[in-house]
Amino acid sequence: MELIWFYIALFLAISDEIHTKILWNVFFDFYILLAGILKETFSSNIQLWLVHECLEALFHFVILSVVFLSLEIGVPCSHNTPGC
Repeated sequence: MELIWFYIALFLAISDEIHTKILWNVFFDFYILLAGILKETFSSNIQLWLVHECLEALFHFVILSVVFLSLEIGVPCSHNTPGC
């Protein structure tokens, strides 16, 4: 079980690199437009930052779910679950 957390951390780091490459190299114009729309929508920089972090977390959730073929990554196992 402990080894799975190593793989999760590894793929999260890879996912962060993919996120950076995709958004800054491929979708740069869209990313700037989205940032402008979000900046106009929210009244404070804290709200803007929280929305940005939530969108980034959603991106990482999708990548990790695809890599591990499971939507339950990060959800603790119950004692009834085989393999826990």
